[in-house]
Amino acid sequence: MKKIICVISFLLFFAITSAFAGEAGNAPSVAPKQQAQQGVMTNAIPQMQQQQGIPDEPKDLHATASSSTQIDLDWSYGKSTEDGFVIERKTGSNGVYEVIYANDRTNLNYEDTQVDPNKTYFYRVRAFNCDGYTEPCKEVKATTPY
Repeated sequence: MKKIICVISFLLFFAITSAFAGEAGNAPSVAPKQQAQQGVMTNAIPQMQQQQGIPDEPKDLHATASSSTQIDLDWSYGKSTEDGFVIERKTGSNGVYEVIYANDRTNLNYEDTQVDPNKTYFYRVRAFNCDGYTEPCKEVKATTPY
């Protein structure tokens, strides 16, 4: 029964947030068990698996500005109790984090192409499953060139 409720929750969550794709300013509030997040999520619904509590947080997040309009992210993850990962971004050290994307559990990278030249962006990643979201990994930053 718990698995059915979890699948329905994810379907509703992704259906609602996908409707707002490309409209980050109008994105709905996303409320996992631990903390509310706001942002746009797009991607296929991750395949569900049996859970053993909240997963461990992702590790070794790296952000590299590959051009003036793209920052590449990659991270590692030890255990496989997660269903996917949520990528969060803020602009400037005093900015507010927003969810920008959700990857399924098979992707440990993301190409952020919604960045501007000559700006500094901060990123963090959380793992999630039916039991909730992890704490975010250690934040990293990257500055796009001109």
